[in-house]
Amino acid sequence: MLVVDRVTYRWSLSHRHRVEHDGGPPHYHGCTERLAVRRDGAPGRLEMLFEAGPGRLVPDGLLHSGGVIHGEDYLNLHQPRVVRALLDEALARGWRPTDPAHVTLDGWMLCTAVVLRLRAARRNSVAPPGLRPQTRPMTSVRVQVAGHGEHLDEAATIWAEATAARDGTTEVAPLSLARPVIEQVTDRSPRSMLLVALDPDGVVLGFAAVEPMPADGSTADVRYLAVHPGSWGSGVGRQLMLALPAHLAVAGFTHGELDVYLDNPRAVDLYERHGWLPSGDPTPHPRSGRLEQRFRLELQPA
Repeated sequence: MLVVDRVTYRWSLSHRHRVEHDGGPPHYHGCTERLAVRRDGAPGRLEMLFEAGPGRLVPDGLLHSGGVIHGEDYLNLHQPRVVRALLDEALARGWRPTDPAHVTLDGWMLCTAVVLRLRAARRNSVAPPGLRPQTRPMTSVRVQVAGHGEHLDEAATIWAEATAARDGTTEVAPLSLARPVIEQVTDRSPRSMLLVALDPDGVVLGFAAVEPMPADGSTADVRYLAVHPGSWGSGVGRQLMLALPAHLAVAGFTHGELDVYLDNPRAVDLYERHGWLPSGDPTPHPRSGRLEQRFRLELQPA
């Protein structure tokens, strides 16, 4: 359900494909994500179709449910903010929910415009520290270890958007560049893990990508930790930091380490409040030149 200017819209997401048999295993063709939207009390129906094709990826056993990719544009159709942006774009292009017609749109034709809408909304919602609006506390986040290959797209998207918001830039790394950054951590060792923070609907709001230190297998290196900018201030980061030590201890680690930019006071404060202590002197990042501080946490045995 979406409420837009006090008007309620209902939406549903489904998947369809054709199955062909030639005497062997079944073959699936025409994989399509179908997003249906209607306004309460109005006869109109809107259907947006995302069909697989060259350069157009939809869930096919590899990509997660609801994920659609067109070139460098990525959308998660399970996220209400994405559905809202698609609805706004359809309305802007002339769809009238009071018209009784059943309207079908090629979702790919909306994709780039919707990505731009989402970026603009994110920029408008990110204010300087101290001026950011308070969000509703998140009290029902659950943190768990993702299965192998699970939630990589969501984590990569969060990392790209959170990094851009942190640095105050409008350029967000595309999924094609962001995913390998996270995937190389999770694939580097059998002891690597991707920890995800999920809301009650199973939407990923934050993550931590961890691998063992090459020279010290008893120390976990938290390579990336991020919360989606839309959930900043809601307690997701705190829930991640509370759950992280226990998961690391269960995996056999005795210490955790991570790096943080010293010009990112929100992150520094988060880590210090959860017992992480500076280790060594700050050093310039090899690419950005910004000062980084190594933090270390002694873990309690599981």
